[in-house]
Amino acid sequence: MGDSYVTEPTFVNHDTGPILAIDCHPSGKKFITCGQKANNCNGLVVVWNMDPVLDKSKASDENVPKLLFQVESQSQSNSCRWSPDGKRFAFGSDDASVSVWEYVGRINSLGSITGGAQNVERYKECCILRGHRMEVLSVEWSQNGRYLASGSLDYRVIVYNARKLPDQIAVLTECEAPVKGLSWDPIGKYLTGLEGEKKLRFWATDSWQCVTTVTEPFQNSKEETVLSRLDWTPDGKFLMTPAAVQDGQPLIQLIQRKSWKSDNFFAGHHKGTTCVRSMPRLIDVTLKNGKRSQLACAAVGSRDKSISIWCFPGPKKPLLVVNNIFNHTVMDFAWCDRNLLVCSQDGTVKVVNLSENLIGDMISNEAMVRLLARLGTRLHDSWVKWSLL
Repeated sequence: MGDSYVTEPTFVNHDTGPILAIDCHPSGKKFITCGQKANNCNGLVVVWNMDPVLDKSKASDENVPKLLFQVESQSQSNSCRWSPDGKRFAFGSDDASVSVWEYVGRINSLGSITGGAQNVERYKECCILRGHRMEVLSVEWSQNGRYLASGSLDYRVIVYNARKLPDQIAVLTECEAPVKGLSWDPIGKYLTGLEGEKKLRFWATDSWQCVTTVTEPFQNSKEETVLSRLDWTPDGKFLMTPAAVQDGQPLIQLIQRKSWKSDNFFAGHHKGTTCVRSMPRLIDVTLKNGKRSQLACAAVGSRDKSISIWCFPGPKKPLLVVNNIFNHTVMDFAWCDRNLLVCSQDGTVKVVNLSENLIGDMISNEAMVRLLARLGTRLHDSWVKWSLL
């Protein structure tokens, strides 16, 4: 693994219940997990301090809080994401709701709204979205901060006006299977949904009309997981999706923007792929011929309990493989600079620190903003502000 290493912050847990989703705050100073408590099957959402996860000395310092906030709900939480400005988070649950919470400051008093561990930060529930009829499997904010989308077992995607919740922008009803995963194009032109494990659907954000569907990579896929996490490369050139299969080999398929061709893929896992997440910025590398190139770096998780790290475009083999890192399925990823946070259905979180020797230098936040601006996105002012922190 070179200079890269894996750590396990054992204090990050859901009382042995599964951790189904994880997301890093835009500031990089905290992160959120959601899933279920093992002892009572309630849903659990926890905001954690990043410092003790990345710094062992702070993990042993009693004055450094580990848990910042937690909320229990009556049903399992399947997906959680921070808003681009970092002021809110949303989570979708088995009771068909999407709950949106807003940060309102730090507190010094003991206790929490659930009577559990001490809360350090205060959040208020600002909205409960009840547009779905069945379990909500995915929630995703658009990168410009304008929209919040949710996908459900009810075969529908709902797009909300994130600035005027609970107003709905569109209800996308043409799906032919449960919507297991969603991803917003970073350039702002498309919303993508994975239906079952059989079809990708791309909607145009200017009309909310379906512009194309992609089925070929999924013809031999099996219905093995309820949740799938897909993602675009940070420059919006490729959509990366789990659940693809070719000649019996589980793949992450790369769908090229506009042509919608699926000629490229990541292969190597021996059980179905469940999640893929790219670094939010491109990396700058020097090729063997001395030329500089900008590549996307992405993490892949699988039911085989292993993860792999890939660069694209690049060789057809991963930069790094960590086998049997968990005792159960890999569910989701969150990037914090060179640190990759990984959660599993076994109820644990691992942190993979990737060295500069392995992946090169990330381009700056400013350069990434300029690149996306050149590619046509209109970034929300608050997202630009947070991305420059």
